[in-house]
Amino acid sequence: MSEADNNSFISSIYWCCTVYVFLKILYKLWTLADQYILPNYREPNNFKSYGQWAVITGSTDGIGERFAKELASKRINICLISRSEQKLQNTAKEIEERYNVRTKCIAADFTDQNVYTHIKDNLEGLDIGILINNVGIATKRNEPFRKHKDETLKNCINVNILSALMMTSIVLPCMIRKKKGLIVNISSIAGELIPPYAAVYSATKACLTKLGACLSYELNKHNIEVKTLTPGYVKTKMIRGSSFAETLSIFAPNVDTYVPSAISSLNSISIKSCGYFPHEVFLMITKLFPPVFTMKYFEYMYKGLN
Repeated sequence: MSEADNNSFISSIYWCCTVYVFLKILYKLWTLADQYILPNYREPNNFKSYGQWAVITGSTDGIGERFAKELASKRINICLISRSEQKLQNTAKEIEERYNVRTKCIAADFTDQNVYTHIKDNLEGLDIGILINNVGIATKRNEPFRKHKDETLKNCINVNILSALMMTSIVLPCMIRKKKGLIVNISSIAGELIPPYAAVYSATKACLTKLGACLSYELNKHNIEVKTLTPGYVKTKMIRGSSFAETLSIFAPNVDTYVPSAISSLNSISIKSCGYFPHEVFLMITKLFPPVFTMKYFEYMYKGLN
């Protein structure tokens, strides 16, 4: 190859890479606009058009409870599923009195694999239009994988993965029959990155994100929307005591800030988003660096959580 041909080849590679990077940046900017700017100019989602009832797992605390109240404010009946009977009754009473909608409570411990017959029987006959797969747990401490007990591993799989699979399976016949529905999986930014000492939580959330992506394509022909939210830190009891959440509060909103933003981001063509603009920026910046740097960063952060 002559020197002129070699220079031409290098020039072609350079321009191809330049165009590729430009298109990637353009695509990301469009995605951000679609998720966090354009929803403000679109007609708001008519959540009630999906059906009369919304089913929400893990609905008596944090993100799940706030989702229940937001949907109730849009005149949708709420089915609350959580472990504590007392918390269920208290949350249901508050929602009924404040929003004048119907509620239904199902006490269920998602660490138990045999709970789904009980849930299915209680959901029989409801016009279910929305499912929020929110229930989730993390290991009590962020520590090396080898130190986790077998029970911890099984509980994380049952609550973070099996619950979404089974709840989706339970409500799908109703949604397919009427060719309308919305399924929202509450995953985590941890499933998008490689956080050491949080392997179990990260892996289960990555599974949930992948489930959402696959089902979104598969169920599109039935006019059923599947969206996945991948939030970063949100001030819930799961991260209570985190020095990071207190120091950089803009990256760790409370549920009253996060959930309305997340609901707005659902009014986009994207099937996955963090649901909160600063989290999206954080994810973009983090992915610019080699994994070894981000792993060191997360190791430092998780020590703060412990």
